[in-house]
Amino acid sequence: MKNNSLYRIKKMVLIALMTALLSAGKFALIALPNVEIVTISIIAGTYVFGLSVLLPATLIFSAIETSIWGFAPWVVSYFVYWPLLAVVTYLMKALITKNKVIFPSIIGCLMSAFFGVITTFIDSLFYSSGNNFSSFFSAMYIRGIYFFLIQVISNTVLLAVLFLPLEKVLSMLRDKYYSNWKIKKPKIDYTKENQRREDDTLNGGETHSEEDPLVAEAKKEIPNIDSIKENGRDESDTLNEGETHSEEDPLAADNKIETPLLVSDNDIKGSEG
Repeated sequence: MKNNSLYRIKKMVLIALMTALLSAGKFALIALPNVEIVTISIIAGTYVFGLSVLLPATLIFSAIETSIWGFAPWVVSYFVYWPLLAVVTYLMKALITKNKVIFPSIIGCLMSAFFGVITTFIDSLFYSSGNNFSSFFSAMYIRGIYFFLIQVISNTVLLAVLFLPLEKVLSMLRDKYYSNWKIKKPKIDYTKENQRREDDTLNGGETHSEEDPLVAEAKKEIPNIDSIKENGRDESDTLNEGETHSEEDPLAADNKIETPLLVSDNDIKGSEG
């Protein structure tokens, strides 16, 4: 329970942090028409922290913009485009990992061009009648193409130059303060664990494993080296049976040679009679 509470708290703080970054970045460059750092912040943030953080951050950011500037057709565009940018970045995360300069720039370029299309489309839905929708859409897009090009070019350049440094800063922040926020301890089935320990205790700690049938068959065909040694020892004992090999003391052998045979007089007389 404590770990889950800490996880939720860290996640809420991180969402608030990324929302503040988007809002502050939007106001920082408000004087420059269609030059913004919201795109690069969403792409880098999604790459580092994931969709579960940036998706709610983009929705909250869009709500803050609506509360500040009021409702207009661009509000619908914001609630569609910025979350969609986070989703696309998340799906392209594997490509971004391969090259952190080229692929973020491509994503930013294509999505910025799509932003011009979607805003023009929604404006046309609100302001055109059903009969002249296509002509109204074309006129609106041509009128704003200058600003769309500025946004496409600026986002492409910003992502090519600043994505890697921003990604490193966010990664350092994640590793320092949120290194274990996604790590969940595996659930342990204590019933099975206790049963296993009881089985080990009853079996004296022995482990039972099924042997591969091929290995078992091979073991049967290979003769036991201990039996071979035993058979060889039995044959040697049979050949040498009854023979004893002992070394005699050299001094005892010399005494046997040099000691004269002592015969008594009675033995001599008995032999002569």
